[in-house]
This record gives sequence, C-alpha cells and structure tokens, in this order.
Amino acid sequence: MLGYFRPLKEELKMKDYYEYRSFYCGHCHLIKNEFSRFSTLMMSYEAVFTAILFTTSKITQSNKIRCTAIPLVKVPVYNTDLMKVTILINQVFMYAKLSDKIADDEGAKYKIVDVLAYFGKAKTKKQLATIGIDVNTIYGFLEKGQKAELGKKTFNEFTEPYRMAMEYIYSEIAGCFDLDQTVYAAIGSDFLILMNLLDAADDYFEDQQNTSFNPLCQLSEKEVHTFFRSSSLKYLDKVVNSILDLNHPYEVLLLNIIGKNINDEIKRIILKLKTRGASSANGKSKLLRYLRSV
Repeated sequence: MLGYFRPLKEELKMKDYYEYRSFYCGHCHLIKNEFSRFSTLMMSYEAVFTAILFTTSKITQSNKIRCTAIPLVKVPVYNTDLMKVTILINQVFMYAKLSDKIADDEGAKYKIVDVLAYFGKAKTKKQLATIGIDVNTIYGFLEKGQKAELGKKTFNEFTEPYRMAMEYIYSEIAGCFDLDQTVYAAIGSDFLILMNLLDAADDYFEDQQNTSFNPLCQLSEKEVHTFFRSSSLKYLDKVVNSILDLNHPYEVLLLNIIGKNINDEIKRIILKLKTRGASSANGKSKLLRYLRSV
C-alpha cells in the first residue's frame, strides 16, 4: 500500500478531521497492542481508508489515550471489531512488501526484519482464518504479481493479480460484516487499479532512469500521459460514484480523501509527466508519502 489515500486536512471541518484522527490513531494503537511499535511505522493510509469505508454506522464511543510516539499528547481513538480486521490486512501487505524486497535482493536488512516478523505473520494468518479469510489465497495473487515483474507485461496484465487480491479481501470483509459482497468487491477492484495507476505514473521517470520495473515503461512519454489521464479519471469516477451509492455515514471523509485529495494527486502527477518529473519538488516525494503522521 502506497500512502496516497490520505485526507486533505484543510478542506475538512474540525469535527470531521477529529473523526479521521479517531480512525487513524485507533488503527495505530491497535497495531501497537496486537503486534509491535515497529509495525505502526508501516501503517498505511489505505488501510485506514478501508476501515472507514467498511464502517457503515456512526461510532458513538469516545476515548482518548496518550500517543506512544508523542506521550505528552492525548489522541482520540476508535476501537471496533472491523478495525481489528483491517489492521490484519495492513499486516498482510506489510509482510508481502518485505517478501518483495527480499525477492528483489535489496539487502540483508529485509531478511532480518522478515525473520523478526515470523510470529507476527503466524498470528495474522491465524486471526484472519478465524473469520474465513485465507492468507495463502492473498499471497498467491501477490506472488503472481511479483512474477509479472520478470516479464514484459502491460499495466493491466501486471495489475490483474493485485486487483484480484484486493477484490477477494474486500469481498470477504464485506461477508464478515453482512455487507453486499458484490458492491464492495467492485470498490476494492477499482480502488486497487487507481492506487497502482498513481504509483506507476508517479514513479515513471525515476524508474526509467534507474532501470527499475514499471508497468508503464513500455509506453512512450506521450502514451503514458494519455493513458494515465484517461484511466485515473475513469477509476476515480467509478470509486466516487460507488461511495455516493452507499449513502455512507462517513461520506464526507471518504469523498475528501477520494474526491479531493486524489484528484489533486492526479493533477500533480499529470503536471509531473508533462514536465518530465521537474514538478516533483513540491513536497510530495516518495519518502514523504510513507510518513505516517497526520
């Protein structure tokens, strides 16, 4: 997961931002309690977005705890059964990212972290199995995606196994909480494609320069620009319309993340493609995308 799906804070009312912080800090607190403080460093905005998306009734609980990162500060937290599932999904993708780094032979440090994560992996797999989600099925899809990097695959061919993994995850979570599996599976599918589009286009010039794999590198610069503009707007529109159809209690938060922030990200990346990466020096670096503070 890539860190794009965060809120545009300046566009939110204080009460809405407080609710987002309750999801975000609650997620962080749950991960720390269930796994480790280290695991919270790998917490993703996409997992928090998923938690909000599947929360279909307003949370009335109110609780504040001291932030372990900044102990002087008390932060609002939500703690729900649904969030206990989405933190496990966060962990699955964290472990998959470690496996990908090891497969790419990016250093012994990832192998060490992978060994240290052994018990966390086993715990994640066991807990997901109790609600009918098969981690091996997810990893099977992700491994197909990793193998696709070895061949000259188009963007759609490369993305397909990842899309199937997210579709499976969203469908199974929906089933656990008596939601429409077809509707949520479709949202998961479109969400993943949009996420991969953003990442591939954002890194297009860097990956070309570093000769790193990127499913868009088979296209010319003009073709990438055209493909990204049309495809990103298409999938953004699909996700937004799906959210609107849900009549969701946290629609304001979801549309702020998808309709406003992601739209700004698309505009930024289009400009970056037009200027051959020159516009990237606007504080939106790859490193900053991964920073977890909000």
